Order: sequence, then C-alpha cells, then structure tokens
Amino acid sequence: RGDLKDEEAAAGAGLCAPGGYVLGRVVPCVGQLAVAAGNDAVWKALNLAVLMLTRDAAPKVRFAALKALRECFVMVGEEYLVMLPESLSFLSELLEDSDAVVEAETRSILKFAEEISGEELETYL
Repeated sequence: RGDLKDEEAAAGAGLCAPGGYVLGRVVPCVGQLAVAAGNDAVWKALNLAVLMLTRDAAPKVRFAALKALRECFVMVGEEYLVMLPESLSFLSELLEDSDAVVEAETRSILKFAEEISGEELETYL
C-alpha cells in the first residue's frame, strides 16, 4: 500500500511523464490486454474506450490514449489493423489538436500504421 500511496502523491507531477504511472504501467497493460484478448470483439470495445479518451479536455490524457493505441498496434501487430478504420476519424481530428505534442504523436501513429499496413492513409483522413 505504501508504494501506491507514493505513486498517488506523485501523480499530479508525473502521471503521464515518461516512466510515470500511466505511460510506464497502464499503457503497457493496455497493450498486453489487447494481446491476451486476441479477438476482434474485445479489441473493438478496448479500442473504442481508448479512442474516447482522445477527446478528453486534458492534453496529457489525449497523449496517453494515443500511446495506448500505439501500444495495441505494436503488441498485436498486423492483426490489429482491423481497428484502423474506426480509429481514423479520431486520428483525423487529432491532426488538428491544439497541443503540438498530441498532434506529433498522432502523425507518428499514422506513419506507423502506414508502415505495417503498406497503405497510404492520407486519402482516408
């Protein structure tokens, strides 16, 4: 319990920082959940939950959601591309995000998705 209390106390300062609780523990957990699920039905619910967080008012939450989305694509691989069509409308919105870090991460995810799919995604945005 002491470790959790310490993490809660530090949450305001480093929640979404590299190595922080969300990016260091929650994001990898989401990726592993996608791997363990191994089917489209669970992926759809997980993916939508992550995508809805990209509409949060806080840029740190949007960024963490994008990191979780990337983790799903990285961990599951090409099979997770079935989630790309429903993800594109959210990613398209994030290309115009007011936060430069969120916008840059969005571009990076789109580039990564293009690499694993072998398709140019610009026409779908």
